[in-house]
Order: sequence, then structure tokens, then C-alpha cells
Amino acid sequence: MYLPIKLSSKQISGTDKFVKVIDFLRRQLHRETLFVYVNSAFSPNPDELVKDLYNNFGIDGKLVVNYACSMAWG
Repeated sequence: MYLPIKLSSKQISGTDKFVKVIDFLRRQLHRETLFVYVNSAFSPNPDELVKDLYNNFGIDGKLVVNYACSMAWG
């Protein structure tokens, strides 16, 4: 399932923790359990700052966040 959701800097700022992104997605998707990944590569610590993830893993001016309703890999 692919559902593109765009966030603006008014909704999530660089100084927010990644958990805010996770909570936003849970509310939008009406899911309590959600597995969230950056660049389909890893699941960041919820305490990571969004700006740190963006600075280290952003692509073409975007931080790509992928999600799954069940664990994609273990």
C-alpha cells in the first residue's frame, strides 16, 4: 500500500523529534501499530531530531519516510 503524505514545515519542524512524525502518521492512517523507516533502510530512534535525519539522510531536499502496517523485515 502506498499513500503519499506530505508534511509542511508548519506541521513538523527540524527541532521536533522523529516521534512526532510517527504520531502524525498514526493519526492520519488511523493505525495504532505502524513501522516507520527512513529511505526504506532503517527505523530511526524516535528521539532523533528530524533535522539530524534530514541532514544525514535527506535526498533532493526531502526526507523520505516509508511506513508499513506490519514489520517489513526483522
